[in-house]
Amino acid sequence: MPESTPTPGSGLQPAPSGSKGIGPVPLAIGILALVIVLGVVTGLLVMLLRPEPGPPAPPPPPPPSSAQVPSWPASADPSPSTPPSSQVPAGSPVSVGNLPTSGDLSWPNGQWDSGETTDAAGEEPASQCQTWRPSQLAGLTGSAGREYALKGPTKGRAHAYVLSFTSETEAVAAHDQLFDDAVGCAGRLGGQASERHQADAPWGSGAFVDVVVPGPERTVSTGVGRVGNRLVWLVVEVNGTDLGAIDVQADPNRRHTMINSLPKAMRRIR
Repeated sequence: MPESTPTPGSGLQPAPSGSKGIGPVPLAIGILALVIVLGVVTGLLVMLLRPEPGPPAPPPPPPPSSAQVPSWPASADPSPSTPPSSQVPAGSPVSVGNLPTSGDLSWPNGQWDSGETTDAAGEEPASQCQTWRPSQLAGLTGSAGREYALKGPTKGRAHAYVLSFTSETEAVAAHDQLFDDAVGCAGRLGGQASERHQADAPWGSGAFVDVVVPGPERTVSTGVGRVGNRLVWLVVEVNGTDLGAIDVQADPNRRHTMINSLPKAMRRIR
């Protein structure tokens, strides 16, 4: 029987001889290679786009040492028996340059004039309430003194001593001795003493007492201030009993003379 010949357009085509499809192994190898190429490209892009690292952060500052922390208390009423921190070298002697000026002393409706100034505290009392002598103060290394006269309707005078000692311990002992001497004035002269009043400053501790003495009536106000190994002794004597308001919140022109004057005098001995 004769072999039939395909008719054109009938859709039956003979399969080409020798042709084969792509196997699974080559396909897997191609995919793997593509993944590797993509990974390399991605890594290069990440490296190119990464920002440059900045400088390393500085180390934190060290904690402050004890020498950097101020030891002076913020309290307005430090105990005079507790030596405050001071910039004054131990044993540094005082001079007339450490004495309060007439402008450091205050008085309601009045002014002070400076008088005789000496480079050593005299042995003669500068006030009727003074019984101590500089030669009796242990560890004294230097002293200076100045007189003042009050101008105005009120008659009065003042005297200041600045004193230096070999140590703060001896300065504290002298502070107590001078203040006790002022308080004892009332008993010695038959007068009346006020209570102790503080007149402190950030640079030192100070206190004062008023003694009203009879015949004729006068008031003796004695203040003692300490800064490190130095003292200032300030005494004001006036006729009458009005030395100003004790309240530190009062009008500055009406405050007690020691509340305004003693802190300024202490600043001179820093």
